[in-house]
Amino acid sequence: MIHIPKKVKIGPYEYAVKDLSGDEQADFWGRHSLEDREIRIKKSMGEPHLGIVYLHEVLHAIDETHCGKSLGEEQIHSLSYGLYDFLTNNKIFDK
Repeated sequence: MIHIPKKVKIGPYEYAVKDLSGDEQADFWGRHSLEDREIRIKKSMGEPHLGIVYLHEVLHAIDETHCGKSLGEEQIHSLSYGLYDFLTNNKIFDK
């Protein structure tokens, strides 16, 4: 199972990792905000969705910090699935 810390550092920024709340849960599984330095995810999801959504939002943060928001949503989506698969299959994350 993926360990999701309360804070992560991406580039020079420290992000708080929080649970989505209220109405956000109905519309999104996860959100990223560079302005607020937050990654919000629906922590009630089970694996593999929790890990994939967490990586998806982390990739958005990396893209915005290091790539000038050059990746599209489809690319982020594909990379999050591929990275999750790599990390779990190689026991970097436990399933």
